[in-house]
Amino acid sequence: MKHRTLAVCLAVSMTMTGVMSVSSPAAGLAGFGDVDSDRFFTAPVQWMVDNAITAGTSPTCFSPANPVTRGQAAAFMWRMEGFPTGSPPHPFTDVTAAWQQDPISWMAAQGITTGTSPTTYSPANPVTRGDLAALLHRLAGSPPAPPPTQFPDVTKPWQITPVGWMLQQGITTGRSSTAFSPDDTVTRGELATFLYRYKGSPAVDIDDESPGCVTFESLDGINTIGDFTSFVASGSSRWQQSVPGIEDIRINSTADGAEQPAFWLPPTRDVDQPLLVILHSWSAPYTQHAGIPFAMWAQENGWAVIAPNFRGRNDDPGAVGSHLAVQDAADAIDYAVAQPGVDADRVYVVGYSGGGMMALLLAGRHPDKVTAVSAWGPPHDLVKFYDFSRRMGRGYANDIWRACGGDPTVAGPVQDECLTRSPVTYLDSARDHEVPVFISQGIRDPFVPPRVAAEVFNRLADPEDRLSAEEVDLFGRGIVPGGLSDWTTTATYFGHGDPAPVFARQSASVLLVYFQSRHDMVYNASARWFASDPR
Repeated sequence: MKHRTLAVCLAVSMTMTGVMSVSSPAAGLAGFGDVDSDRFFTAPVQWMVDNAITAGTSPTCFSPANPVTRGQAAAFMWRMEGFPTGSPPHPFTDVTAAWQQDPISWMAAQGITTGTSPTTYSPANPVTRGDLAALLHRLAGSPPAPPPTQFPDVTKPWQITPVGWMLQQGITTGRSSTAFSPDDTVTRGELATFLYRYKGSPAVDIDDESPGCVTFESLDGINTIGDFTSFVASGSSRWQQSVPGIEDIRINSTADGAEQPAFWLPPTRDVDQPLLVILHSWSAPYTQHAGIPFAMWAQENGWAVIAPNFRGRNDDPGAVGSHLAVQDAADAIDYAVAQPGVDADRVYVVGYSGGGMMALLLAGRHPDKVTAVSAWGPPHDLVKFYDFSRRMGRGYANDIWRACGGDPTVAGPVQDECLTRSPVTYLDSARDHEVPVFISQGIRDPFVPPRVAAEVFNRLADPEDRLSAEEVDLFGRGIVPGGLSDWTTTATYFGHGDPAPVFARQSASVLLVYFQSRHDMVYNASARWFASDPR
């Protein structure tokens, strides 16, 4: 589907994001939830998607009513002309964004722009309809044209011929039959239409399998956990303040009847919405503040949220990946999907550290209940994690000892118990059921060996895509192996302000991303991946 290609394009570049808009609850067209069937820009937007001119303002939003800046207009026109290269550098000192360099250099070299002064282009300034007319007219070679006498509001000498040419060529019909509105800012929908008509209004095949528009404004400035909270800070009050309307509920376990707490946020749109399952980490309960940004983002988009406790912190033998803990998480999902307005075919699970471990357990043990899981720095083998934590002098080893009943490095019942609680035992099931898994880890993770993400990837990937033992070992030492195949075109879903990815690989249903950080989680990357509909 075209909207999947669109999402990948956005995830690779993450440029020209601008302000994101919220569409109507229903799905739209052309890959975007905010492009409706009866709008003048529908076919133009589809054409832009098909020709890699736009990737939207998010994987599912085009934001047709948003204004266009001068930098964005340059990029759109440059892409429309086939991404030309080889232009000499532009002279504008205020053009600093990497994605603007080639487009504005090309425009300056072609005489399409002379900037707002000899040394400035003002890339953040809005483009007016008169400005765009002049830019397109120069791109066409500045042909002669009669004045647009039907538009008495076009009076500036530099606008008259460009607007007259646009009218003559059928590129514009004006804002009305008697007004062009040259000083009004161009919207993204209008720009798409002008460019489409400039190219002769080619025929397009409209993509009618588009998801609803998903926005990310609530995550602005919240890239990693430290941007919002400390790693294990907990408490209900901040949840209730940050996510108005969230409910603190109790769910009875189907395994032992015990009452387990959870946060629940009902969906708020007119059509069934996805469910976001937020899993707490090893050393915190369900009230962990690190999960709040995900709930804020879900609420922004009308999604449902369930944040189960699954027996709380992993300092209790009843937790630590036990059957009871896994069943608690499964019961929470069952509770949520039984509520009105929840789409049982879009159950997205996200967890960090111990929560990532539970996410992988759900993917392997309950692949029928989850649609996709995003796991950040998760322990995947409690035997190995015990040995590592013991050698590092960390208390996780004591938690595992108590949970499994002794030293799991010794073959026997204790080791078997630890493996029963470990995701590694069930990853083959996740692979066989083709559960999409986004596994990501900081390359300098001091708490979970960085080799874990590579080991999880290898269990889920096609054989020809797996990393070698030597490469896994290097990742485990915080070193990106040399000689790896080029990964820079792989969609990582990391964007502006996020830690830099250092390696990525997609195989079958698993995406691996290593990034420049320690034991952490990147909110926007998971959110963008879920929004791209990774089914």
